[in-house]
Amino acid sequence: PFRNEASDCLYECFRLPGHGDTALSNMNFLRTQQHFCDVTIVAGGRRMFRGHKVVLAACSAFLRDQFLMNPSSELQVKPFVARFL
Repeated sequence: PFRNEASDCLYECFRLPGHGDTALSNMNFLRTQQHFCDVTIVAGGRRMFRGHKVVLAACSAFLRDQFLMNPSSELQVKPFVARFL
């Protein structure tokens, strides 16, 4: 157990070894099958790839901010920026 000082609550910590890797692998499989994809990243007017906003936002502060400012299912980025995502 650990205490969250901000809320003064006691929490139990539950961990499953390998769970994170398995979850990411399963999400990637779903993406490759075009299941549950909720965004298309477009660079330079060409479709680049489809993905899951929550996964992309969790991995990139830039994409998180873009999704928050533009809740559309398509995100236009400049080709220069796209090389670094």
